[in-house]
Amino acid sequence: NLIAGHEGGATAARFSADGKSLFSAGADKTVRQWNAATGEPIRTFVGSTGALNSLALTRDGKQVIAGGADMKVYVWQLPAADDDKAPAQVQPLASYTHPAAVRAVSASADGGIVAAAGDDKFVRLWDAASGQEREHFVGHTAAVLAIELSVDGRIVISGGADKTLRRWQPAVVGTVAAHEGEIHDVVFSSDGEHIFTAAADKTARQWKTADLTAVRTYEGFTGPVKSLAVSADGTLFAGGGDDAIARVWSTTDGADVASVKTPVAITSLLLADNGNKLIVAGGDNIVRNYGLVQVDGTPQLSLTHECVGHTEPLARVALAADGHTLFSTAADETIKRWYAASAHPRLALAEHKAAVYSLAYNADGSRLASAGADNSVRLWDAATGQQIHHFAGHASQVNAVAFHPEGKELGSCGRDAVIRIWDVESGEETAKIMVDTSDNL
Repeated sequence: NLIAGHEGGATAARFSADGKSLFSAGADKTVRQWNAATGEPIRTFVGSTGALNSLALTRDGKQVIAGGADMKVYVWQLPAADDDKAPAQVQPLASYTHPAAVRAVSASADGGIVAAAGDDKFVRLWDAASGQEREHFVGHTAAVLAIELSVDGRIVISGGADKTLRRWQPAVVGTVAAHEGEIHDVVFSSDGEHIFTAAADKTARQWKTADLTAVRTYEGFTGPVKSLAVSADGTLFAGGGDDAIARVWSTTDGADVASVKTPVAITSLLLADNGNKLIVAGGDNIVRNYGLVQVDGTPQLSLTHECVGHTEPLARVALAADGHTLFSTAADETIKRWYAASAHPRLALAEHKAAVYSLAYNADGSRLASAGADNSVRLWDAATGQQIHHFAGHASQVNAVAFHPEGKELGSCGRDAVIRIWDVESGEETAKIMVDTSDNL
């Protein structure tokens, strides 16, 4: 049969899973559905503002996906075959914007993940539920012209004008629109079952790790929340930020346990001794230790002592696995080691040449990693303070550092939008991930 209907060239065609319908995309900015047996038109999918040149159907037959010259991917809900009230023209259910023309689209079996690629040389994955980009893959050196997503969404295959075929394995397994402001901190519960987030929208929130389902929102802050902590036994959760109030809640029911007003904005905090001790760092160069005590049957946070030694505002505190050894970093370019019950530093690590922004212990507390504004990552012997490695490679300040759970690798990221992986034993860089972002990491 000869099927005519597009006002311009037809650029892509797909059969429905049952073979009863044929879908076509065209330069006239529409997707059209046809009766495959008779060639009669069934309906038109409209809403695109540019020529469409790629087309896909979800395997469950419920959605139509197309991308084109207007740099957008469109998703339409396909009306049921027996729906007599379905409109002749269907508007998009959702759309996703790319920075360049889209040349290829695909989707997981249920449409939960949409894959798209094109002239920007990137392969992008979108989360249909949230409308957020899950992740993107960089590697093609020319336009990506073909893409296919496996049924379960775990493998992506792409081909491009650079004459290469590439296989990608997505790392992001879930995406959720978590806050109405930028997220400043993320921590796991002690059993790994929950995640806690802090943000500029003056809230902290709790999520199920498995599927990112929201559990509860912790409110009461009057400024951005900057730091969170969970007790080792998982029963208590603490948060603090620009409003200079440290708050402690029960993770069981979200009830307020105690709070304390600090002299300055809180930049970092920790819960120690199964939640019986709260350690708070702030902008006045002092680390404060509070004890959670009962006063007339009511839990209260009582200041036990202050750790004085830094000469610039504090950035981060970290507690070793022994529960006693405390390290702090500040804008004074030093790392100080404290005994948690002492007001005087036991050790000062002064190799950094600018402010230190991040600290991380390995699992057994024997190694400490630090990163800062001197573009460097450094590895230390936590007991002696001796520098073991100086990792150089970042082109700008390094904002975060973290150990692999096995302790053999160290990851870092910063303003140069590069994630670097380092071998802890040799001090060599083993991997580098370029991140396409307009913001720093």
